[in-house]
Amino acid sequence: MKIAIVGAGIYGLHAARTLAKSGHSIDIYEKAESGMLGASLVNQARVHGGYHYPRSLSTAARSQENYLKFLNDFSAHIHKDFKALYGIATESKVSPQKFWQLSKMIGASIRIASHKESDLFDKTLVTEVFQVDECAFDSQGVSEQLLSDMAENVNLFYRTQILDVQVSTEKNRAISKLYLHSNNETLGPYDFCVNATYGELDQNHNNSSNLLFEVCELMHVRVPIELSRLAITIMDGPFFSVTPWPAFGGHVLSHVRFTPHARYSTFIEAKSHIAHQRPDSRFELTLRDCKRYLPISQSMVHLDSKFAVKTILPTRDYDDARPILAESTDKILNLIGSKIDNIYDIDGILLTHLERIENQKSYIH
Repeated sequence: MKIAIVGAGIYGLHAARTLAKSGHSIDIYEKAESGMLGASLVNQARVHGGYHYPRSLSTAARSQENYLKFLNDFSAHIHKDFKALYGIATESKVSPQKFWQLSKMIGASIRIASHKESDLFDKTLVTEVFQVDECAFDSQGVSEQLLSDMAENVNLFYRTQILDVQVSTEKNRAISKLYLHSNNETLGPYDFCVNATYGELDQNHNNSSNLLFEVCELMHVRVPIELSRLAITIMDGPFFSVTPWPAFGGHVLSHVRFTPHARYSTFIEAKSHIAHQRPDSRFELTLRDCKRYLPISQSMVHLDSKFAVKTILPTRDYDDARPILAESTDKILNLIGSKIDNIYDIDGILLTHLERIENQKSYIH
């Protein structure tokens, strides 16, 4: 089959690698000058071990499984030269006992943090502190490795923005074909298209799953020396994380309440907000809350902020579930949402859709 992939982020590149192994001819189209410059770059760079999802056992278990795969595949680009600490707030939605039990259930390493590390937290607001096994990834290194692993049957076309994907039935033929339209040409025909643009193409504007698109602020900070070798997350509710940020140096600070600036029903509206409204940073609000739980954080320095669009499910406010969302139309598969290190979840989705198309062709013939 001849397959088009729109978007050379980590999901698009992984999809190309998976499909190419099955012998398909792949063309990847990316609007930027290289891959992994969008959501694959501007994120927390955390390789999730499942600890972040104490209210969704399935998501936690899947994250732990994918965590181990990701570490194995991209070991050269993983940063583990820090300790990951999770502090359970007194008003958390999950108790320390439940957090411990969930970690054990999914086979994730967990232990009580040392007294030195626990003493960094306000004991009246943080009831227990755990040390866990989580790490960060270098997006540039991951991108370079994915590109170096590409087979000869994969072609990449940069600086090519796809505006629309259309299915048409060619004259005197029963089998429909796909055509991609950029700003200056029509590309194709293709048998199948994977839209890995994180919700950017028109097909996702009226999605049946009622997705929401959040404008999110990721705060680039310099932490005091006592925190320089630590990744800290306060759980579970409207709390914060401050973790190492390999792609930019220093740490990245995020807050469940203050990181989201606005929600929209389409990706385009969210991107327009970033481009035209120039959101003000909420660092001071975030810092005010951080230093209540982690007093030493009051000396954090705000270097700058980067804004990105995050795709979420409406039910995100009720549980921690973060599944891969795959929506399909005729010959088009839209991959939307989920975490960077859950790329392996798309393998089965891709092969299932290809099998369906192959069966349709066999039926027609």
